[in-house]
Amino acid sequence: MTLCRKPLQCELLLLIGCLAAAGCGAHSVGKTQQAAVHYVRGTELACARYFEFALQELNEAVRLDPDVASGLGQGGLAWIYATCPDASLRNGENALSHANLAAKIAGRQPTHWGRWFEWAVLAAAYAETGDFDRATAAQQRAIELADQCDDKIGPQLQRNVRACLKLYEAGRPLRTPHVTLALVSDAWAQRVLSGDFPDVAE
Repeated sequence: MTLCRKPLQCELLLLIGCLAAAGCGAHSVGKTQQAAVHYVRGTELACARYFEFALQELNEAVRLDPDVASGLGQGGLAWIYATCPDASLRNGENALSHANLAAKIAGRQPTHWGRWFEWAVLAAAYAETGDFDRATAAQQRAIELADQCDDKIGPQLQRNVRACLKLYEAGRPLRTPHVTLALVSDAWAQRVLSGDFPDVAE
């Protein structure tokens, strides 16, 4: 299995699942721990770009525990369904359903600094369904929240978040093999912000 090109950001996602799965034994474990294990597997597979298998694992994770990894399980599903380069795996309705669930879970955690990402996922889901007005509105909210945590997301990620807004304003959905905007290259953001729209955000 090929490792993700930028494994550090993937490891941050994995860490949340691993913490939730801490204490799991080799035999019987509770549903929450089982869900965390599936979340970790799904994230690993998504980072390695095995999207079909990642969806299987993440779907099992949220079946066992809808709130797995503080909503990142729902968000991960929504992201793949909305942005996967493989058209056969994209599903706008599924993306929107999981994105709304992720946002609700994040909303129950007032100190969850990553809430901007839940709005970015929701925006990508709206874009996949062709609702670019709502995609634009959701991405604008993601930008507002991202601006409140400059010290946490950094200038490159801020540019990526703004590039998505320009993409949706142009009536274009996001296509990326990456599990988070943090992995998308700055070169892509610069091109989009200059008015050039590559087919895939690498």
